[in-house]
Amino acid sequence: MNKKQVENFEQGGARNGAQGRGGETSGASAQHRSNVPPFRQTAVTGDWLAEDQDIPAYTNGVLWNGWQQPLFPTSSVRLIAQLMPAEVAFDEAAGVVRVTDEHQEPAAVVESSMEQIEVDGKLVDVFCVGSGWCWELATPEQGASERDKARAVLSRYRYQRVADLYDQDTEFANALRVLAGTEFEYPDYSYLLVRQAISKADRQFASGTVIQGTQQMQQAETAEARTMEEGKALLDQALAAFGATRTPWEERGRYVSPWEYCLVSLPNVSQAVSVGVSAGGVVSVSGVPFSPNGRKLNVWVEEILASLVAWRDAKAKGNPPLEFVRTDRDNCRVYYRHGAKLYAFQKERRDHFQLFECTQDGEPMYQVPLKPVDQKPANYPEFGRWVDLELAQSFGSIAGLSAVAPAPESHDQALVNCLSDLVQAVEFLPLGVRGIKAVHAAKVSLGKVPGTGYSIHQPEAPAELDGKPTDQQSSAMAVAEAVFEACQRQVEKGRSLSNLNLSVIAERAISEASSALKTGPGK
Repeated sequence: MNKKQVENFEQGGARNGAQGRGGETSGASAQHRSNVPPFRQTAVTGDWLAEDQDIPAYTNGVLWNGWQQPLFPTSSVRLIAQLMPAEVAFDEAAGVVRVTDEHQEPAAVVESSMEQIEVDGKLVDVFCVGSGWCWELATPEQGASERDKARAVLSRYRYQRVADLYDQDTEFANALRVLAGTEFEYPDYSYLLVRQAISKADRQFASGTVIQGTQQMQQAETAEARTMEEGKALLDQALAAFGATRTPWEERGRYVSPWEYCLVSLPNVSQAVSVGVSAGGVVSVSGVPFSPNGRKLNVWVEEILASLVAWRDAKAKGNPPLEFVRTDRDNCRVYYRHGAKLYAFQKERRDHFQLFECTQDGEPMYQVPLKPVDQKPANYPEFGRWVDLELAQSFGSIAGLSAVAPAPESHDQALVNCLSDLVQAVEFLPLGVRGIKAVHAAKVSLGKVPGTGYSIHQPEAPAELDGKPTDQQSSAMAVAEAVFEACQRQVEKGRSLSNLNLSVIAERAISEASSALKTGPGK
């Protein structure tokens, strides 16, 4: 394998006047640098990335054959290395990015070091990734206009005052809906606590099936994967045992042999892992095609499970837990600290969030890209786990990120546990009037957990319990209904939701539902 150092773009010419680590100009004179256009923050993408996958970068508008020549901040390089583990390796301690070009024979490794550029009068550390790749501006950057920028500024102005009027003054709210559309809704982070408490129960209960599912798989005879489809099938078996989810498969056209990739989200792990399957059925977890069990190829479900467990444990040990810092309702932000860095979720419009790496004063610096599936809170695994961690940090509900919560005995018990935590959360951040809508929406998540007896759609025929027909709802459904109705009654009476004892409501609903199931319908 050849290795070479890249200081300039392979197309020729200096790399936009960037400075090397020591401050010296790289491939250009100081006079040339003085004529280089200023850098600005932007976002780029490429046809080798997932649809709508935007990477924060810096550009000064200088193009090569019509393509962008971006420079990437550290956070973006981490993301690229995660998305393309077979091609990009980031040695953050050494300040070096290594890109493998498998189209050359033998494959070549191109190294690039950290450089510095000036943005708005400040020096910023950047890296060149994919010298000569066909980067292009992301769609939002291409379509940005002065009106869009003005709208973004206004959307963040005095949210709190207008939100209060929207909640308290019906005439004002109706007028605003006429102007802004029927789908208009102001941010209300509090409703996420209800939704995520129930979703957390789903994840806890699902994670408890890992051991049982693994034992069942080990007892069964598993075939060796020899094709891509067989490899995908084995991965899905492993994910079912974990209670994990994945994104749709995507082709990557930059490899000699066909590979397809997806992102896998494991329970109680905040970071998704990139998993690929080769044409020969080999499953690669985070760029590693071998299991930790004596470097066996991941072509059996047991080896895939071992690789996923090893990756999960490594992340749990290597990453400090996220810590909730504060909410900023004026700017619609929720702040978290990860190690020494400060991050903020910011709501831009209805059902759409952005994540920013911030200064220590809380000012957003760089946008951290999110997968398209994570743009809506209803299916937002990262935000869901982060809210769980907020509850853990504030109220000690779980030991921390490094430990997987003990598997509850039943999904009902998981709901009781999580709703008990929610009682304290409601006292910490009382639910808004619009928050109760999400309690009803949270019932949808119950239908995703096997064995609850609840479906999003009502069954056409009565369900069966021990071989006997019954029209009784499951206790899980009863809990969701009871919580929703209790919140509704409080709001209709003009009372605060902070005094609701949700754990008592949940336990009573489960008890009544269990009694009804034992006696049977009509008894």
